[in-house]
Amino acid sequence: MSRGNGQIMSRNARTGMAVISAAFLAWMTVITVQIATAPQGGEESPERLRAAVVDALASADPGRVQMLFHERTAGPHYAEALVDRWAGVPGVDARVVERDHRYLRLSARTPSGAECSAWPIGESEGRWFLDATPAPADLCRG
Repeated sequence: MSRGNGQIMSRNARTGMAVISAAFLAWMTVITVQIATAPQGGEESPERLRAAVVDALASADPGRVQMLFHERTAGPHYAEALVDRWAGVPGVDARVVERDHRYLRLSARTPSGAECSAWPIGESEGRWFLDATPAPADLCRG
């Protein structure tokens, strides 16, 4: 009689382990798919980065703007402030400027005066990002 109970418990234990294993594999599959399909930050080249910044600001998309900054340089609300400043500004000129370093410079003439922002750009793991570290002030003069 006790032998039969042992076999039933063993069968229950195997079933439980199979359920736990299946749940773990399903969870790992979901995590792997999320990582593989997550949008990458930055862009493939400085020129694509320039175009992506203009497009993201023109469409007032702070999430997309944030992804163009290297994650170690821009806080979570940095992009929101940029979108507030640049959304709806007509005639934005965006240029990659080469000096001692590469910079992205945005400028525009508005009825209230001139707007200008500049950021260093750099490469990380084959992707190009903006760096929220302040660029030299003279990039926006003249």
